[in-house]
Amino acid sequence: MKILIVTYDTWDTALNGATLVCRYLAEALARRKHTVRIVAGAAAPEKSDDCESTIEQYELIYNYFARRRYQRPECIYDDPQQLSNFERGLKAFKPDIVHFNHLEFLSPRMILKAREQGCPTVYTAHDYYLICQQANLLTNGYQLCEGPGCGIKCGKCYPCSKHDRDLYPSLGHLSLLLRFAASRGLGMRSWIYEKRMDLMRNCFRSLAALVSPSHYLLQKLNALGLKTNNDTVIANGLPGPGKVEQDDQIGNVPNFVYLGGTRKHKGIQLLLDAFQKMRYKSNLFIYGYSDPLAVMLLKKRLHNCRSKIHFMGSFSSRNIDKILANMDFHILPSIWEETYSLVVVEALMGGIPSIVPDRGAAKDNGDLGKNIFTFEFRNSQALAAVIEHVIENKHRIPKRPIQKQEWNTDAMAEKYEQLYIALLNDRTRKTRASEGGS
Repeated sequence: MKILIVTYDTWDTALNGATLVCRYLAEALARRKHTVRIVAGAAAPEKSDDCESTIEQYELIYNYFARRRYQRPECIYDDPQQLSNFERGLKAFKPDIVHFNHLEFLSPRMILKAREQGCPTVYTAHDYYLICQQANLLTNGYQLCEGPGCGIKCGKCYPCSKHDRDLYPSLGHLSLLLRFAASRGLGMRSWIYEKRMDLMRNCFRSLAALVSPSHYLLQKLNALGLKTNNDTVIANGLPGPGKVEQDDQIGNVPNFVYLGGTRKHKGIQLLLDAFQKMRYKSNLFIYGYSDPLAVMLLKKRLHNCRSKIHFMGSFSSRNIDKILANMDFHILPSIWEETYSLVVVEALMGGIPSIVPDRGAAKDNGDLGKNIFTFEFRNSQALAAVIEHVIENKHRIPKRPIQKQEWNTDAMAEKYEQLYIALLNDRTRKTRASEGGS
């Protein structure tokens, strides 16, 4: 089977969950003797040691990060040039299945182009991008957003969410004016959002299947009218924990780990506030890209902290096993409603209990009270209380690796393979029925 996987990036420089899952899925499908080609919107290196040699990897679209300047704001999600490149690639490769994994910086019309070529199309949602340009249902001020509300709520973020001045010189001060009006509660509808959402819904009608890694996310998307006749849940798989010796005994001063850097939506400020309020000593290791200025400002808030806070910088997905081997507990302090959380699964597979918010899908990955401990969403005092609880009961909490079949990359690939085959069989039946009718 020839499978075309489409995503905005295939490399783990930013350790994005969707990026890693695409890579793991492509590798697993290649091991099952399928021909896999990855289409990415970001530039790929000339040679990668991370992916198997049986996978063809190349940049088919264009390098978005060259910061192209657009005269029309909707070009960020509907670029004619990349659509033309994609169509040429489709005709050259002639895939049996086109599997879309993320459309950030890519045109949803690619779904229509694939359908025009007669290819069944699958879309895996990894976050809220289909209904939110921010992808995390947070406003520009990092407040929770319950949903687009026909575009009225999106006026506070559009146009555009992140790159309006760089990408849209034609908007000028209009962008600032619209944002100001929306922030004053004038209820202005975001015309950019409306165009984008109409395009999403139109393209979604051409999808053969919608896949989500969690029931939580699938329900959110379905509630807003994004559904197909073949909606299903397939958990994101991981290669499995490495063979790293781990000390099952927790020391007098436990080690906590947070993997997310200084990105605000990951909850770094909430986390540090919680450690400021704690009565006990501990070590907190912060991994992930950390802006030097942000680190300096965050450290100024830690003058009365009893714990030692270590900013460890960026890390590679290949080193997560080694990082977790020296930790006692993992913390996910996200201030957005996580749709799955690969890092929680990685921690549980390595035998590290996780502390997660009580909202979102992350809490569903383990057993509450045994290897998953929840705190009130966005509440630093509640997080501090849960951290103190696990410290007080640290010798009663077992560090036992968990292996669920659904977390395995081969199991994930097998489920996708079954879905692909079912869609191809359905296409064959429809073709025969139409031929018989004529």
